[in-house]
Order: sequence, then C-alpha cells, then structure tokens
Amino acid sequence: MTVSERQKIVQSLEEVYLLQLAVESAEPDGSDTESDAGSPSSPDYEHPPPSATVLSILQQLYPRRHLNERLPIVKDGAQLRLTLTKIYCRSVSRAASAKKRL
Repeated sequence: MTVSERQKIVQSLEEVYLLQLAVESAEPDGSDTESDAGSPSSPDYEHPPPSATVLSILQQLYPRRHLNERLPIVKDGAQLRLTLTKIYCRSVSRAASAKKRL
C-alpha cells in the first residue's frame, strides 16, 4: 500500500500536534518566558497555542469530507441483476481455475 504525499503530511502534522500538546500540558499555567518580554503587555493580546495552529492546518488539508458530491445510488432490478451476474461470473471463473489446478 502506497502512502500519498497528503497522508505523509497529515501523519507528520498529527505527530507534531501530539508533541505540542504534551509540551503545552507540561508548561505551568501563566508562565511568562523571556521571549515574551517584547510582546505587548495587554491581557487582550494573546496568541493561540501552537497546537491550535497545527489543528487549523489539518482542517485546511481536509476542508470537506467528500471530494465528490454524494449522488443517489439507483437501486432497481437491472442494477441488482448486473451486480449478481458479476458476482456469479467471478465465482464460476474461480471454480474453473481451481479445477484446472487439480
């Protein structure tokens, strides 16, 4: 099974997200680091946590669940016969090839 580029990106982002959650949960609440010294001291000015940014990127990768619009599936006798005929032909073909092997 091959893994597409999108799947590789998603797997990497999921790993980053989980690691970032672990880092964020290990940080004490309200911790001010020296790197925040240059940021405005207004309490209204807060950056979202990095994990939220990773989630936003994942949401952009999958904006919709289905790439194609869902269409109704016709379920009439003709479709049923076609499906059953294909299944029957496959089973007959497999039985014939099994007999040849014997």
